[in-house]
Amino acid sequence: GWAMQHFGFTFLSRKNRDHDLATLKWSSSYQSHEPGSRMTMLIFPEGTDLSSSNLEKSKAFATKAGLPVYREVLHPKIAGLGAVVAGASTPTLMLDATIAYVEHTPGLRPNESGLFCGKPPREVHIRIEDVTKKPTEEEVKEYCQKAFALKEQRLHSFYSPLREDPPQPPNLAAFAADCEPLALRRIDGTACHMFVSCLTFAALNAGAAVLWMRYPMHSLVYLGIACLTSTTLTCCGGIDGLEKWNSRIAPA
Repeated sequence: GWAMQHFGFTFLSRKNRDHDLATLKWSSSYQSHEPGSRMTMLIFPEGTDLSSSNLEKSKAFATKAGLPVYREVLHPKIAGLGAVVAGASTPTLMLDATIAYVEHTPGLRPNESGLFCGKPPREVHIRIEDVTKKPTEEEVKEYCQKAFALKEQRLHSFYSPLREDPPQPPNLAAFAADCEPLALRRIDGTACHMFVSCLTFAALNAGAAVLWMRYPMHSLVYLGIACLTSTTLTCCGGIDGLEKWNSRIAPA
């Protein structure tokens, strides 16, 4: 949680809807007014993961509201995206991303334990579309319903061959329709950035291990100071609370 605060994640209580919507609207406005190249804000309108229990909740909601029942996606929570759209300044680039996985084992949806236990997805495909006409706060509901209906259709086409007996390769043509397929490794500079990132991560871990072995007491002291500082900041409202305070006294 402390690291997420330092990286500017938006924290929601999930208990006070009006407060959460106000937080999303403020965060979107604050991030979009950052100087220079500004910030990128990533939001999942579904609000949670695609677990079996969440799929059942989404199915119950769809049945009650008279909406189509989805299997590959959840029905989006429109109010949150509406708050983000309302808070963002113009011009703002809006991208719609759909992610499809080739599961490590058929029926095993990607999850945190699988990543740490050596069972990551065998393939990851991301479809990115530029939303040329960014919806207004009033148009978000209609936009989301259409966008997620298309996501369901494309993901169903992608996964259908994988669920045959025996499994067949995914339908990439349907998933990438009207898009330009591009392998990540073929994008200029990607391989170099990935190598440098892995090297930096390995160097930081090696450095931390060396410091711990050679100066265990000093390492404990530094860790204690870091924990105390982060705890104090959390008690004072967190990093996002300090950002709100700063935005009030020094608005962009």
